[in-house]
Amino acid sequence: MRRLRVMPLSLLWTYAREAVPYLVILAVAGAFFWGWRAWTQNQRVMEEARFQEYNSALVGDVTARMDHCALLSKAFAGLVFTLDGQVDGGKWGEYWASRRVREAYPWIKAIAYCPVVGLEGRDAFVAGMREGGLAEYALFPEGDRNEYAPVTLAEPAEVQAGLLGCDVRFQEERRRCLDAARESGETRISALMTLEMPPRTKGAVMVTPVYASGRPTDTPEERVAAAMGYVLAIMSVEGLAVRGDMGEAGMSGYEVYDNGVETPSNLIYASRGDVQRPDAMFSESRTVDVYGRPWAFSFATTDRFEGRVDRVTPLAILVCGVFVAVLTVLLFMQEQKVREKAESLALDMTEALRRSEREYRTLTESLPMAVARLGAHMEVLTTNATLREWFPAAKDAAKALCHQVMRIPPCEEPCKECRIPVVLEDGVPQTWESEVETAQGRRLVRVNAIPNFARRGKVSSVVVLVEDVSDRRQVEESRVAQAAAEERARTKSLFLANMSHEIRTPLNAIIGFTYILQRDAELTARQADILQTLQRSGEHLLALVNDILDLSKIDSGYVMPEETPFSLNHVIRDVGAAFLSRASAKGLWLVINSGNGVPDHVEGDENRLRQVLMNLVGNAVKFTQTGGVTIRVSNASGKTKKPDKDGRVRLAFEVEDTGPGLSSEDRTRLFHEFEQGDAGRLYGGTGLGLAISHRLVQILGGELAVSDGEESGTCFRFELPLRPVSAEECPAPDRKGRVLRLADGTAPKRILSVDDNEDNLLFLRGLLTATGFEVFEAHEGAEGVALFEQERPDAVLMDMRMPVMDGYEAIRRIREHDGGKAVPVIGITASAFEDQRGRVMAAGASGFLTKPFQPEKLFDLLGRLLEVEYIYSEEEEEKKEVAATPSAQQGKAFADVPENMIWGVRRAMESGNMKELSAAVGEVEEFDAELGRQLRELATNFDFGRILELIGTGELEEDALS
Repeated sequence: MRRLRVMPLSLLWTYAREAVPYLVILAVAGAFFWGWRAWTQNQRVMEEARFQEYNSALVGDVTARMDHCALLSKAFAGLVFTLDGQVDGGKWGEYWASRRVREAYPWIKAIAYCPVVGLEGRDAFVAGMREGGLAEYALFPEGDRNEYAPVTLAEPAEVQAGLLGCDVRFQEERRRCLDAARESGETRISALMTLEMPPRTKGAVMVTPVYASGRPTDTPEERVAAAMGYVLAIMSVEGLAVRGDMGEAGMSGYEVYDNGVETPSNLIYASRGDVQRPDAMFSESRTVDVYGRPWAFSFATTDRFEGRVDRVTPLAILVCGVFVAVLTVLLFMQEQKVREKAESLALDMTEALRRSEREYRTLTESLPMAVARLGAHMEVLTTNATLREWFPAAKDAAKALCHQVMRIPPCEEPCKECRIPVVLEDGVPQTWESEVETAQGRRLVRVNAIPNFARRGKVSSVVVLVEDVSDRRQVEESRVAQAAAEERARTKSLFLANMSHEIRTPLNAIIGFTYILQRDAELTARQADILQTLQRSGEHLLALVNDILDLSKIDSGYVMPEETPFSLNHVIRDVGAAFLSRASAKGLWLVINSGNGVPDHVEGDENRLRQVLMNLVGNAVKFTQTGGVTIRVSNASGKTKKPDKDGRVRLAFEVEDTGPGLSSEDRTRLFHEFEQGDAGRLYGGTGLGLAISHRLVQILGGELAVSDGEESGTCFRFELPLRPVSAEECPAPDRKGRVLRLADGTAPKRILSVDDNEDNLLFLRGLLTATGFEVFEAHEGAEGVALFEQERPDAVLMDMRMPVMDGYEAIRRIREHDGGKAVPVIGITASAFEDQRGRVMAAGASGFLTKPFQPEKLFDLLGRLLEVEYIYSEEEEEKKEVAATPSAQQGKAFADVPENMIWGVRRAMESGNMKELSAAVGEVEEFDAELGRQLRELATNFDFGRILELIGTGELEEDALS
């Protein structure tokens, strides 16, 4: 017996490894063959679905056109129903033209109306048609029938001769269609027929029944009895079936057959003029009910469709399969060479790793942070020089000394907060901060523990990086504190902006209505005084609000100098005139001294300079009890007093009083916000005036300083660089009085006012209507846009902050309108921040107003934008007219007040003691409540000159202002 030879295992492994490439070729080839078959089958399914989408689109297009025809037919039926059948040819033609039937529905050849006419009423019907203007009207075909449906109205005009008088019920198929529509109450379409009108073509008639008004139509019998007539839409079905060019046209050929039967006699339309080829890739038939008539659609793919079918991809899959199989064999052959080369590279990499470890050690030794590597049993494997310097006891050791890495002995076990055992256990890096004692003292360190993993994912060691972050923590804490302060400032600014809107909006109504009421010539003296007090109180409250908002704007960086030419002499005298009556009431003199070399006209920020001077002079008058106040302006540009190279001179402004002066403690906090000295707390106020003035002077390029006066009291001084200009460069002062009405011959202008606040709308309505404007009102942006399109006003007053649609969006909508590009739009906002002007103007506004605004500013804007002129009242005459009568009447009333009470009021004003003045006014109130109330209102607003008028001390001497 022959013995079987056993093949060695190594030889079997060699043969198996050599056979692997061939097995791979077979596997790859099989996989690609399966992929080719799967792709082909999936592609056929996708193409068939695409074919059916084209078919659905074609059917949808045809049925959509039929729906459009039905809607048009129902519209004409609605015309007949609305007029109760009393439609003549003119109205029918006008409606035909208004619906643009020729352009919108080119497949509709004609639209006609046929009333229901019985045999017994036939002759009377014909006679009535002839009497109505159709002298040759006659029914055809002739003959006696139980019921007729003769055409009485038809459009277009060229088909009337062939249709008028035609009895639609004469033909059986049409009669069935009429009866079906009448009994069902729905629109119906007739069978395919040849239309006897040029050009001769196949067509159909769509029938819509018209029922008499008020008749029941619930059952077929009731509908037959209530039928008044029919509206006929005569269509060319060929034009109806032709599908427009939709980009995918020609992908599916189709025919449409009437009555649901695909026979040549029923063919309505074929996309190529004949039936489709039988060898198409896909074909399909559908039957669709079209208003009671079955239409059959037959579809088949076209050459264009089949030309788009992807036949390259399946072939590419087979080619790729062969290519990949061959490539796999080459890869296996290359693998052997790569293995040999890898062994050589492994030796090189081992040497490179040793070299890298040496370089790593050199690097870590030079790092400014402490580095240690701990083993799996918490033993210290390596440390760098920095760690050994910080923790001298931490040295290389073969036992568990983790605690010595972070602590100087006598620690003998890992500290509780040490997270290195956790890193060794779960392999997740850890970072923490703690305070430790080092050789350099107690420091705040950040520790990073990073695991090193062995080949099987087990943590083999942990690298510990210890970084001193003591200085960085201080910097970070400072940064966080700064960020918190900035956020508080931003929150404060946002709060003040919102409060500005909420406070200034009602102030706009208060001051505005006061202005309107003061224009009434029939005011009594008492009413005029009340209105003046109300206006001064509102302006005083506005000034307090503006102080707080000015401080916020300065803090936020919104205040920038605005340099314009102005009259310096005019500003100084205006400031003096503003406080003359108050100073005179206290028995104080008020003097203005202007030195040599001071130009009359300069360029600078007039408003801010005026604000600073008003604050300083107001404080001086308030705190001074005897003596007076001096306002000085001098040239501080040196001996030459000439402009510098920038064309500017330095002007020194001084406000000196003879008051009680300032203590050293008061001077240290004089310019702090919301802080007051002892005198300030006595006389009231917000404690913001000097703080704001100090900051404004800095913005204008100067520094506000305080010193003792020449005799006693206090002197405030600051210098500003201002550029001298000529008088011609300065705008002329506005000396016009109040606006009374539009100038004679001016056409009334229409104003649209948009505001969500009813008080503001009422104020603007009263202000503008009394002047001669016509006003329309809207309560939010969307309503304003709609009213603008409806009324087409000459100008728009738009509140910027409203619900639903704000003013910014409303202005943009108006500007997008064809008629809104040139119409002036004035944006109105209660926000006091100057950046709002830029936002409003960027939205498309022509002008900008801040609530509360002076009515003259609104009139000036409207006058400039609309180019209108006004009739003004002279300001001096207005003052006389308002003040003349009240003084006499109230003076007469004060004649009854005991003389000791009057002298008590006068002594309190001369001494400037507000508590004493309040007590004196209280005595007057006990004697006469109304007179006392008037005195208290005037005292609250510091109107001492008016008080002196009322108590009979005579007029103030205004020539003190010199």
